[in-house]
Amino acid sequence: MLNIPPPPTGAMPLDSPYYIQRPSDRLGLATIENQGVTLSITGTRQVGKTSLLARLLAAAQNQGKQKVSLDFQGWEKEALRETELFYRRFCAQLSARLDLSDRVEACWQKYGGAGSSYCCSRYVQDYLLEQVVQRGAKGLVIALDEVETLIDAPFRSEFFGLLRSWHNARAAEPNMKALDLILVSSTEPYELIEDLNQSPFNVGTELKLEDFTLAETEQLNAAYQQPLQADELAELYKRVGGHPYLTAQVLAQVASNQISRMQLWQTAHQETGVFGSHLVYHRLRLEKRSELLEGMQLIAQGKARQVSKDVAIRLEMAGLVKSSPKGYVPRCGIYELYFRDLSANSAPELPSESGNSSPNPRSTEGNRGGNPWTSGSFYLLVAVVVMSLVAAISRAVDLIVLPIVLVSGVLVVMVIGAFQLRQDDRFSEAGFVTLMQETLKRLPLIRKVMPPSSDKKS
Repeated sequence: MLNIPPPPTGAMPLDSPYYIQRPSDRLGLATIENQGVTLSITGTRQVGKTSLLARLLAAAQNQGKQKVSLDFQGWEKEALRETELFYRRFCAQLSARLDLSDRVEACWQKYGGAGSSYCCSRYVQDYLLEQVVQRGAKGLVIALDEVETLIDAPFRSEFFGLLRSWHNARAAEPNMKALDLILVSSTEPYELIEDLNQSPFNVGTELKLEDFTLAETEQLNAAYQQPLQADELAELYKRVGGHPYLTAQVLAQVASNQISRMQLWQTAHQETGVFGSHLVYHRLRLEKRSELLEGMQLIAQGKARQVSKDVAIRLEMAGLVKSSPKGYVPRCGIYELYFRDLSANSAPELPSESGNSSPNPRSTEGNRGGNPWTSGSFYLLVAVVVMSLVAAISRAVDLIVLPIVLVSGVLVVMVIGAFQLRQDDRFSEAGFVTLMQETLKRLPLIRKVMPPSSDKKS
């Protein structure tokens, strides 16, 4: 029996036989051997950036350097909004991860008047770097992952400018040559800082990770002991476009007989298929911001020009779209088909990306069966009430007034029903507006059945 591990869900272990080394790996490993380097790893999500970072840090440690890594994705919102809190937290976390005493308060008391970014610079250079070198390390490597998390931070440009100043300081301050920087981002660097002269991303060495080539896909297939034949592998590459995570998902599941090759593509772009939990995970994230879901659907329909630049950038950061000469397009065919065909009532509840069940806000079929508004009992009750009212009113008013009462009652029932159908998402906004317009157009019918007033003077 084949010993196939479960499909990958995060960074690949250093000794994993399923890690595919690419040209960027070799360039990065050769660069980190030097002193005073700045490396930027860029690429969309789930393309292998964190796995590459882990290998670069391990190589640096083997050379006698002290490493420290921060991931901004896990930081609280307050620290990403308030400038001084951010810089204090940045320095404090570096101290903790390097197992050094926290001297942040003392540094701010000494240099606070010069600003938070200056305090941070002094803290790194005068304290952290000096302590690491005194321990006997050949240098300090500071790795910052998920730096695109700072895209909305008010101090974003200032912070990246500070990192650029550390890079530049190596030329004039010998001790700064012991500092290496590695920056990891899921978006294009120019989206993070406008002034290229202050950018830390266009200096040093850039390692740009792309989706797998067909040759790299074949390497991974071989690592899984070739569960797919050549024509099937070509179909896989066509469907997922070399997406490393999705490619590994398919190969691992086919190799472990979790899914047959025959049924692989029948429902691949649906929530019941092999990528179901992955697709649901992305949909649920986009639904938190309706403009992102709408933008993704427009791009999947080939209408990228109708999507704002900000929305397109955030979809690129999410790993769902990519830039092309024709504008933004879905990252792979699976995403294109799924978001193009996505409709309000076609999303059953499925596990989230992590494998835990997640409530599906779109799946309300189970609740509608007992809902009196949609089951028909409500309208039956209203009909009975209306008929009772008509019977009662007929005794108190002239018969010529009854058509007015009857038509008005029917219109009221229609409006109430339309409102409830719209609330249950069983009626589109456009359809609701059309129905209301048609209802209002029918109001003249009431005037037509009204008799001329007997009090009207001749």
